[in-house]
Amino acid sequence: MTVKIPNDLFDPRLSSRRDDVDTSHAAAESMTNTAQRYHSMILNVMRRGGLWSAQEIADTTTIDYVAVGKRMCELRRKGFVRRTDEKHRNRSGRLAYKYICTETKETTNA
Repeated sequence: MTVKIPNDLFDPRLSSRRDDVDTSHAAAESMTNTAQRYHSMILNVMRRGGLWSAQEIADTTTIDYVAVGKRMCELRRKGFVRRTDEKHRNRSGRLAYKYICTETKETTNA
């Protein structure tokens, strides 16, 4: 089963400021395919069920913890995941929220 990821989930315009240099805009554009791949990887892990922190997802995939956090914001904004009230201590000792996958049958292909 593959998750349908909308093309507008990652918007490179939100990843760089209007007055940034051209290389920043090019870097943001270059992330489009990678971001879509990361969205799929994250959702595939989360579909196993349960609550997940960004660190736990990073530990389960090859995605850097910071990149997972950025992709989680995008997935949350589009309703694919929901932040819960549950927290756990991450490696730095700080509390981090856990997330749950909210996907429905309409968001997947068989």
